[in-house]
Amino acid sequence: MNKSELRKQIKEKGKFFFQNPHNKPDASFIIGQKICASSEFKNADVIFAFMPMIDEPNIGVIILEAFMSGKKIAVPKILDEKGEMEFYWISSDEKMKEGPFGIYEPEGTNPVDMNTVTDGSLLIVPGVAFTKDGKRLGRGKGFYDRFMAKYKNKFSKMGICFNFQLVDDIPVYENDIKVDKVISA
Repeated sequence: MNKSELRKQIKEKGKFFFQNPHNKPDASFIIGQKICASSEFKNADVIFAFMPMIDEPNIGVIILEAFMSGKKIAVPKILDEKGEMEFYWISSDEKMKEGPFGIYEPEGTNPVDMNTVTDGSLLIVPGVAFTKDGKRLGRGKGFYDRFMAKYKNKFSKMGICFNFQLVDDIPVYENDIKVDKVISA
């Protein structure tokens, strides 16, 4: 099965999952608990998070716990539709605006200087599907693959998804980057 077919298959599975209005918030909460209990989260000073799309886990509990623990949090901004993405620091009262692809982004102008980020930070990575060994299927634009390739030694990479998004195999190409760990519920 190619990537396009797999994306369609996951989308169909998602229709059943999202029919029950409790599935997304319940699973998102469990995912958040698992991440916050992980050694990767506990040991990280910096959390690279994301603002979820409608079909992704809500990670508000993770961001809240990070703020309460005194961690620094950054979320991405899409710089152009060709695939450039940069992370920006956020505060607990950060104003967000809708950016490209309907994803909320910080309005602030405080980009992360990746040269100052210490090793051992945590990057929480969304995806359409994952395998248990860390293969990831994104939405096809390559934003996260390019970012992870560029800064591969700066952070632990943790993929998150709903259980229906876990698959046995994903076709991978040279530019596809695996995550170190996958958390699902």
